[in-house]
Amino acid sequence: MTTDLFHAFPSFAALDLDAVRIFLHLLGVSGWIGGQILMLGLLGVLRGLGAEVPRMAADRFAKVAWPCFALAVVTGIWNLTEVGLSGRSDGYLATMLVKLLLVG
Repeated sequence: MTTDLFHAFPSFAALDLDAVRIFLHLLGVSGWIGGQILMLGLLGVLRGLGAEVPRMAADRFAKVAWPCFALAVVTGIWNLTEVGLSGRSDGYLATMLVKLLLVG
């Protein structure tokens, strides 16, 4: 017997695709940017532990950072396709262009 999740769990039905899309985008951006800020903050401590320690930490961070970056890019493209750019103000378009040039 199969159970329809939307009827069995009404709160599950309230979870819409927009919320998932935005959550995944924020998760990717937070991991990528937040991790860079954390690594910057730890740099002095890592240097004190040895000359190779910062490089080792950066290599390990890259294993998390690149997937987060990829998630941010993919969901960013998804966001653009869902929201669209037609009919947007010149200020919005200029801000989006600067953001894309700076971060990708």
